[in-house]
Amino acid sequence: MQSQESVTLALKEAILAGRYAVGEKLPTERMLLQQFAITRYGLRQALKALVAEGLVRAVQGSGFYVADPHHKQRKQAAQKIVGVITTHLADYIFPPIISGIDSVVSAAGYGLMLSNTHNEFENERRSLIRMMDTGVAGLIIEPTRSAMANPNLALYRRIALAGIPVVFINAGYTGLTDFPTLTVDDAGGERQLIEALLRQGHRQILGLFQIDDQQGVDRMQGFVQAYQARQPAVATGNVMLYQSGDRLADLKARVLAVATGERRPTAIACYNDQLAIRVITWLGEVGLKVPGDISLVGFDDYEMSRYSRPALTTVVHPKRRMGEAAGQAVLKAIAHDRPASIQYPAAVVLRHSTQPLS
Repeated sequence: MQSQESVTLALKEAILAGRYAVGEKLPTERMLLQQFAITRYGLRQALKALVAEGLVRAVQGSGFYVADPHHKQRKQAAQKIVGVITTHLADYIFPPIISGIDSVVSAAGYGLMLSNTHNEFENERRSLIRMMDTGVAGLIIEPTRSAMANPNLALYRRIALAGIPVVFINAGYTGLTDFPTLTVDDAGGERQLIEALLRQGHRQILGLFQIDDQQGVDRMQGFVQAYQARQPAVATGNVMLYQSGDRLADLKARVLAVATGERRPTAIACYNDQLAIRVITWLGEVGLKVPGDISLVGFDDYEMSRYSRPALTTVVHPKRRMGEAAGQAVLKAIAHDRPASIQYPAAVVLRHSTQPLS
């Protein structure tokens, strides 16, 4: 027998996920009793809890209907909290982004509620529902697997109907173009990196790109554009694709198979600095030195990239500046003004991980 709490949660998630539209009647009591192993009393208590949350409304003699989310949000509008959902929180480029957000919203009297998704849709869904339950005044979100079809789009649309402003950082979602987005010129940055390698005489360049994130797709596009601009003289680049859920050991084996093969690349362009630092270690394990044997570039100007051995050539990500701008954008949206999307221009930082091909 299911508990009242589990049935309340199941119906709540179905409503928030958009399986029942605003104004739509829920299944009859008889149908719900068949769907859930619960007593009639327990079901009625579950529906009563949904009414109390403002998710459904009872119409005497007719049944229960999905409520207008505007009403629920109005009751919670006093919460001075901004929700922040990113793929990670405590590592890579995210601490300075979050610090930038906090510096702006805290000065305006708002607190932060943080959550991470580890680039998993289910974690994103849970985070969004938790933020809605809390009654956040606005949301700043780094999309999860932004190049893939997202099963949570209906939930985002319900958030929009509830009048909760959303600002995206690093990428957006196809189909949600009404939300302001703060991004870096990923394609332009990657193109500049590859053009720099081509000027150094490199022709056999291997690109490693994570293609379930839009940043990876755009950076791959920049890689291709750099080669296209040199056609027909240069057509010797190679691309290796992976996804965020792939095992690092498998990616390592694929990279080393190419790096130690007969047509070894003279340079490798990595999706980001985090991967680039790993690749330096992988190459070292098989006796290949960077940049002596293979030049290497990253992306994002991660804090550790300047301290790696060798220091990484990379593209600057305006981490704290983006965080501050995201905080300003969400406050503007909370005040019923429409913030503009921003794309930051790419800037290459040349360090010691590349050298001209002799």
